[in-house]
Amino acid sequence: MLSANKLKYYSSLKIKKYRKQEGKFIVEGLRLVNELIKSGYPAEIVFYTEDFADSHKEFVRQIENAGYVCEIVSNKEIKKLSDTENPQGIVAIALIPKAQESTVLNAGLVVAIDNIAEPGNLGTILRTCDWFGIKNVLLSRDTVDPFNPKTVRASMGAIFYLNLLTVELPDYLSTLRKEDWKIMTTDLSGEDIFSLLSYPDKTIVVFSNEANGTSEEIKNISDATFTVPKYGNVESLNVSAAAAVMLAELKNRGR
Repeated sequence: MLSANKLKYYSSLKIKKYRKQEGKFIVEGLRLVNELIKSGYPAEIVFYTEDFADSHKEFVRQIENAGYVCEIVSNKEIKKLSDTENPQGIVAIALIPKAQESTVLNAGLVVAIDNIAEPGNLGTILRTCDWFGIKNVLLSRDTVDPFNPKTVRASMGAIFYLNLLTVELPDYLSTLRKEDWKIMTTDLSGEDIFSLLSYPDKTIVVFSNEANGTSEEIKNISDATFTVPKYGNVESLNVSAAAAVMLAELKNRGR
């Protein structure tokens, strides 16, 4: 059984301030913890209930054999650690890794996130990045925390495979532009993404705030602006859906 202080400490990681302070975040549920184990992602401890252990004996053995510290907790305790209404009985406390700037600078196609506020949208974009083999993602400081429980869930485990670097985005992009990187932004008034014939090896594509679009600072340093063409009647396309279409097209052009 967890002490009251430890339970309070680990539960506090549902709050951004404490995640940042402690360098840890909560990973919840069978699918996500399984992805964490598969990826070899660092974790401080894995908690599960007796009921979970009884019904997932082989999986519990895999966790133990992988070298993770494990502890059985009560249903009441797992509920306090959980961010969902009906927890599955397993929670891991993962360690936030140090971002590797050098890998960003050596990448071919990088995604940048400009002030995206919705955790689900960010998580879905991260999932899409991993699907298309994009490993490096730049995050503006006003973007929602990627280690928010809702973002982690929406990423479906993609977060364990990505290098996430939080930066002062306009300044950082300006610096990279001086080093021959091309900045591609997205906007409803941009060129048709399907008309793009090719793109440079060193390209950063920026996806922006759902309501406000790309900031003027970033627009002013971009080399090109693209959009997914509209054929129907709705006003706009969800940013995560637009990101999926655009990254698919870019990867297709880059083959």
